Amino acid sequence: MLVWRELTVRYKRSWLGVAWALAEPMMNVVVYVLVFGFVLGGRNSVESYPLFIIFSVLPWLFFSTTIDNASGVLLDHAALVRKISFRRELLVVSLVVARFTTLVLGLGLAFLWAIVWTARGAALHWSSAPLVLVGCVLIVALTTGLSLVAAALQVILRDTGFLVRFALRLGFYGCPIIYPVSKVPRWLVSAYELNPLVGILGCFSGLASNERYPSTLALTVAVVGSALILVAGVVFFRRTQSTVSDLI
Repeated sequence: MLVWRELTVRYKRSWLGVAWALAEPMMNVVVYVLVFGFVLGGRNSVESYPLFIIFSVLPWLFFSTTIDNASGVLLDHAALVRKISFRRELLVVSLVVARFTTLVLGLGLAFLWAIVWTARGAALHWSSAPLVLVGCVLIVALTTGLSLVAAALQVILRDTGFLVRFALRLGFYGCPIIYPVSKVPRWLVSAYELNPLVGILGCFSGLASNERYPSTLALTVAVVGSALILVAGVVFFRRTQSTVSDLI
């Protein structure tokens, strides 16, 4: 019921309705391709740059918008939290699931686009396609863990929402979304890959990247990091619930 509410209420009375869930990320993709690809020359670094962008931007938008929205989810549902006894993690999980459905639909369109590009002669790494499933599992785990932390912290410290938005803006440029990992200085790559998102985004964009990616280090960090952050998020959320109940 929470997932259905999240999918319907957000776009209620809008002309396109739920179609906005796909229209919004696609408009972002068009802007990134035009600005970073054509104006700033990013297309010179990746042969299938529009496809690279769409496979990178879709998971990033899922990650960033979910965490941003999750930071206020307990306060948004304060009346429900006060009146009914239930696992409050469900409020965060329902948000993640609702956003994930948008990601799945977007990826479906991206794969159709990839098939068209292949038919036109583009050289894509189709052997990397199964990694998209791995990327989905990892990004859901990572997003859920961080969303749980953000939701609890926002009640305790009301500045959390602003800090989350600032961190996400910085994170956009610190991840291989508008540029491939090959653009990172070689001496910095090992440290750069300690960010779990680098390996996760590589699972998605590896299909359209010039090189086979993610590397063993990046994928290992992504798997271990996502699992640890998910567990830490659940533990932190549950241990702060007494404090959250007093403040909400």
